[in-house]
Amino acid sequence: MLNLNEVNEIKKIDKSGMLSFCIEAPRHYEQAYRLSQKLEVVYPKPEAIIVTGMGGSAIGGEILKDWGWDTIEVPIDVCRGYSLPAYANNKTLVFAVSYSGETEETLSAFLNAVKKKCRVVCIGSGGTLISFAEKMGIPHIKIPSEIPPRAALPYLLTPMLTYVVKIGLASNIDLELNEAIEVMRKICEE
Repeated sequence: MLNLNEVNEIKKIDKSGMLSFCIEAPRHYEQAYRLSQKLEVVYPKPEAIIVTGMGGSAIGGEILKDWGWDTIEVPIDVCRGYSLPAYANNKTLVFAVSYSGETEETLSAFLNAVKKKCRVVCIGSGGTLISFAEKMGIPHIKIPSEIPPRAALPYLLTPMLTYVVKIGLASNIDLELNEAIEVMRKICEE
């Protein structure tokens, strides 16, 4: 019988090497936080936040929404589709998140956000999304492309957390993030 408490047993069945990415998660969160500090704040506080993304790229939005449920005073919605809700306007902050930068739905929602004059921030490893952001002068963060998308949550989530702190919607996350990183490290050592 397989003993999932034994690392060597897990490695036997872990064909994609996901265990190593889990073990490296604390380091990735630290790196993502340092990278996120470079993201410039060019917008005032919004009246709403929308995270647009598909699959794993949308998970960070769900976590942001849950994390900010009782602390962030503006509504947060996650949009998994081609367009934004009707209420999106020039007072809405939109995080366009696509690990590859090529997700059709996210690109469409991004263009919809630009058309509606939303306050857009892009997060991706490159592709069309980051290219558009660079050409249009839209704040963006280019995340590492050498990890698989399913292991990229630190890089997809942390920039959003950092940005909501920088614009004054949430208090400093340094202590909370450092505590979470230490807990992850302890779990990995067991």
